[in-house]
Amino acid sequence: MISANKDIKYVKGNYNNLYLATKIQVEIFKDNCALLEFLQCLLKVNNHTDFYLIYQKGELAGFVSFYDGACYGSKNEIWIGYFGNLPKFRNNHIASQALLDFFSYFKSNVGGGGGINV
Repeated sequence: MISANKDIKYVKGNYNNLYLATKIQVEIFKDNCALLEFLQCLLKVNNHTDFYLIYQKGELAGFVSFYDGACYGSKNEIWIGYFGNLPKFRNNHIASQALLDFFSYFKSNVGGGGGINV
């Protein structure tokens, strides 16, 4: 996953960054913990797909997770599970850029190459 903005980098979730993703998620959504959702993404269960850490200029800024809309009867759709940026990184268009980047990626790379609906 590559951003159109050279200052933004995405790192796909894995077992090595699972704790970091959970830590930042709890910082953003204080009354909720997405550890189980992140594990489901890694194990590809319950239609969870992937999660990504979002960096701006090398500093961890936020995260996003996705799941397959097929579980709700929506073929070729990807749904956002969680999406958040730390307060320091809000109101500077990181979230907008991330959505544009991921929509572009999913439109051309998911659903057998036929893309998805966004």
